[in-house]
Amino acid sequence: MDKVMITVPCYENIYPETLKCIWDLGMHEKEKRLIDFDFVRGYTVDRARNLCVHKAKEAEADYILFVDNDVTFKPEYLDMLLEHELPIAMGYYDHRPSDPNDKVLRTNLCKLGQTNYIEQITPDEIKEARDEGYELIQTKGGGLGFTLVDMDVFKMLKYPYFLFVNYGDGQSLSEDLFFCEQCARAGFDIFADTRCYCGHIFREVHGGVIDD
Repeated sequence: MDKVMITVPCYENIYPETLKCIWDLGMHEKEKRLIDFDFVRGYTVDRARNLCVHKAKEAEADYILFVDNDVTFKPEYLDMLLEHELPIAMGYYDHRPSDPNDKVLRTNLCKLGQTNYIEQITPDEIKEARDEGYELIQTKGGGLGFTLVDMDVFKMLKYPYFLFVNYGDGQSLSEDLFFCEQCARAGFDIFADTRCYCGHIFREVHGGVIDD
């Protein structure tokens, strides 16, 4: 029976809506697999994510499910990600625009074929893929707000797995994209499930979830 460690890296607190989703997930999964839950609070996000992996190792988990403190989801989304048996499988959600004047809605997923992580996949593009029958799309990486990782992946990566990199010229690489870079170098492809449309709490819940 698979053991899944659900972890939330957060600087402050977990939103009640997110905690309710985690509770519902535990109730949904308790007859199917072992579920454990922990969170790391009060650290920078990169250090918190590394500590989350440490906790998952201590718990001898088979998988770690990263859930951001402001993401909501349906309990069956974990089943959907697990059924693919992939090293890294992601859900998706609406992304906070860096420019408040930008009206184009984008997701946390970054498009393949770029040297950086600037161009993001839109919800319409994911919907189009889903309507064409694609449950999975490959992505360069992106935000890890709802991401399932096989713990064997970390055996192939160097520590730290997550690191915020500041290049000193105004450019930086966030800790989740640093992880995606490491995975790519180790030969791991990253996929997102087009059915797993999560909500994202800005001041209200944006996006997800998909109803059948």
